[in-house]
Amino acid sequence: MMKRATRTLGLCVLLFALCSSACAPKPGTPGGTSDPFLGASKAADDIAASITLLREAAHSLEVQKLITPQEALKFIDGLIVLQSQDVKFVADIRTVKAGGGTVTGLLVPALERLRAAVSDLQSAGVLGIKNEKAKATFQTALGTIGVSIATIQAVLEAHAK
Repeated sequence: MMKRATRTLGLCVLLFALCSSACAPKPGTPGGTSDPFLGASKAADDIAASITLLREAAHSLEVQKLITPQEALKFIDGLIVLQSQDVKFVADIRTVKAGGGTVTGLLVPALERLRAAVSDLQSAGVLGIKNEKAKATFQTALGTIGVSIATIQAVLEAHAK
């Protein structure tokens, strides 16, 4: 049962991340938009969706007694920090679009804060989990967040040129 749930969660998160970035119209193409930050906004939304899935997975794994309540709490605390940074990143995109800041002044530092939150979650929240299957589930999901961060970086680099 756990193996199936782990695989299902991992595949769902991976499929969600791949489809949301690959299936969307690109800015400047037919059916696309002229918003240069659309890709970064969608990637930030993907991160938010992954956080929701990870919270549900942490709760499910705790109920199944595959992770301890302390491990779940530490992981969810890391997710809260990551979610906070994701929300701030989206707010910074709005600020830059409104002319209140620059990519290098607001968005690049916000991206670094997102990266730091993922790194902290990985080191404090995931590596402390003793159950290898649970740990692998979380690492897979964090990998999809890494894909979203790479998408954001590509958008920012393209816009900074």
